[in-house]
Amino acid sequence: MKEIISSTNTTIKEVYKCKNKEAYRKEKHWVLVEGKRQISLALGKLNLIHLFYCPELLKNKEIKPDAKFAKNKIIQVNKKVFNKISFKNNPDGYLAIFEDKGLKLKDIKLSKNPLVLVLDKVEKPGNLGALARTALATKIDAIILIDKKVDPFNPKVISSSTGHSLGVDIVSSTREDVIKYLQKNKINIFATSIEASQNYLKTNFKEACALVFGSEDKGLGREWLELADKRIIIPMFGEIDSLNVSVSAAVVIYEALRQRNLIDF
Repeated sequence: MKEIISSTNTTIKEVYKCKNKEAYRKEKHWVLVEGKRQISLALGKLNLIHLFYCPELLKNKEIKPDAKFAKNKIIQVNKKVFNKISFKNNPDGYLAIFEDKGLKLKDIKLSKNPLVLVLDKVEKPGNLGALARTALATKIDAIILIDKKVDPFNPKVISSSTGHSLGVDIVSSTREDVIKYLQKNKINIFATSIEASQNYLKTNFKEACALVFGSEDKGLGREWLELADKRIIIPMFGEIDSLNVSVSAAVVIYEALRQRNLIDF
């Protein structure tokens, strides 16, 4: 097992740079995952490059990572070094570097009756993290990001999803390519909008469909509304005219599952 005691070590400096500069992290194709539980969720889904652990921070008197971690990839560090690479206020002494899967549209494994979530210009890491948790809980085929405003491997996304975003296929592409992909695979497009007249509860989601949601502040652009097979709306009461995008998506996804007899309310 390797040990690093200096915060000026080359590897530590690289991790620190990835932590603070998203462009450099993307260049390295690295994913930073902190916390033993979140790392455990990532194992088997992403390729592990390094696992850093700090005995001074371990809880329950643990003295080393458990056996499922590859021993030749474990690096022991002291508290000073770990604090340099950590991005949590109360770290548990575990931080791992994984390899970015780099998924493309062609890599999505569609089920026989696909249900995909399309997000156009969604910007907030917390929302994407929440959406990823819902996607995993409902076993939808994939999340497709258009004109990506937030990196799915942003530590804030991973943290807000409690690591579950790493278990979801999240791909990024252009609007044009996504539309071609959906049409090629005969996936119906359902665009959500406050301008729509079709109540989502009266919409048929039983066949292959893509649920399309726009940015938190502006919603979907005219392009989607004009080409959509259906424009749908979630009814609102009182002075509220919209829900948080992660809430809206969850509401519609669960209705689709109910119609497909995958859940019973």
